[in-house]
Amino acid sequence: LKEVLGRARFLKSIQCKHDEGLVLVKVYFKRGDSSDLREYERKLARIREVFSRIENPHVWPFQFWLETDKAAYLLRQYFFNNLHDRLSTRPFLSLVEKKWLAFQLLYAVKQCHDNGICHGDIKCENVLVTSWNWLYLADFASFKPTYIPHDDPSDFSFFFDTGGRRRCYLAPERFYEHGGEIQVAHDAPLRPSMDIFAVGCVIAELFLEGQPLFELSQLLAYRRGQYDPSQHLEKIPDSGIRKMILHMIQLDPDSRCSAESYLQSYSGVVLPCYFSPFLHNLYSNLNPIVPDSRVAMCQLSFPEILRQMLNTNAGEETVVGQNFSTNVKDRILVVEH
Repeated sequence: LKEVLGRARFLKSIQCKHDEGLVLVKVYFKRGDSSDLREYERKLARIREVFSRIENPHVWPFQFWLETDKAAYLLRQYFFNNLHDRLSTRPFLSLVEKKWLAFQLLYAVKQCHDNGICHGDIKCENVLVTSWNWLYLADFASFKPTYIPHDDPSDFSFFFDTGGRRRCYLAPERFYEHGGEIQVAHDAPLRPSMDIFAVGCVIAELFLEGQPLFELSQLLAYRRGQYDPSQHLEKIPDSGIRKMILHMIQLDPDSRCSAESYLQSYSGVVLPCYFSPFLHNLYSNLNPIVPDSRVAMCQLSFPEILRQMLNTNAGEETVVGQNFSTNVKDRILVVEH
């Protein structure tokens, strides 16, 4: 054990040392109940198995878990930065870096939803960022309730208020009223539209320099139609980004689009055309190779990177981008061997 992280009540996060590096262990202390955790274990195993088949993943599931008489443990590799930390760390993110992270977050959610997995607790603390701005979505909350009461903040504090800052990323429809017309089960299936709302909140925080779009009281007021977040979003100069965020956080969940739809609709409007497929394919090929090979690949790719960034012909980008970075990687592998 090295250090206790955060102030979460439901799961305690502990940074530990392992022979292969640092790991993050999340601990659930059993509270005198005889809960059967086997169903949650099956969900974790399914998520890990499904994500293991994804090529160039932006998702990072729990890698190991263990249950004892007194506690249950979830383990994954430790990352130095999550998005919340990165937003307050120098050098501060440039505009294009923020757009690149927003693109990757949408791509991560697309990978989840394409494989029938919903996250359930997307927030800045669960968005992990490497030193070269490759993004992973982690800490999938298959064991947290889908719905919580709107008039009992203790449930929100216990399950979702990780840092005690009252920031809220939950979709309004996840709050229910006791004795209301619509009865819901706490463990009802998550819906992709719930994740999309949370993504909108995270992207807003990204472009608001770390300021949250909603605190819990504001989210509940927004749910009642008594709060307008568009005024807060006016601090973002780019009207396209504001429009995308407002579309993601609509009160009507059926009006929100899929992650793939946002990637397509806002390509060339908010997200530069060269992000996909060219730049994403290039980064994907850089990811698994050693540092010296990365440098060599960047050197060989540099003329094409400039051409793609300066090119306005989106159709040509798509054709070239699908093949170029793979061809460069093949040339580097030949040199290495």
